[in-house]
Amino acid sequence: MTEIAQQAAAPAVPAAARPAPVVVGIDGSAGAHAALLWAADEARLRAVPLEIVRTWPLDPPAAHIPAADLAAVDERARHVEVEVEVESDSVRGGDLEISQLVCQGFAQDVLVAASMAADLLVVGSRGRGAVRTLLLGSVSAHVASHAHCPVVVVPHPVPPETN
Repeated sequence: MTEIAQQAAAPAVPAAARPAPVVVGIDGSAGAHAALLWAADEARLRAVPLEIVRTWPLDPPAAHIPAADLAAVDERARHVEVEVEVESDSVRGGDLEISQLVCQGFAQDVLVAASMAADLLVVGSRGRGAVRTLLLGSVSAHVASHAHCPVVVVPHPVPPETN
């Protein structure tokens, strides 16, 4: 049988689904950068894509923004997009596939939604401590209890001691 005949006789195999990514939330903090580095290493180990998520809330709500202030909103969006591009470049290399989700919204809500298609969700810790976390709320605590996949909270980086 020729190769073409063998291929035609073989049962159809559905196209391989794209592997679920490691999703990491960033916000420009040192803790988020540590989470990004950890997530990139983990994505490489798993041989899956890395999705970097960065959000920003609008103040005041979008429905009440005067037209004159839309330029400031656009500028903030451009700034966040550049920030994500710089962060992406810091982990780019090898065969790591990187995608980015940059959008308006509350980080905890966007990350929980992204976790539905993720293999792993990674976030950083700002090192606030238990009392401040209870008082201020915490994205990492929220996603750890609401995500649809395993969550890793990377501890806040400790600066090296100076002598």
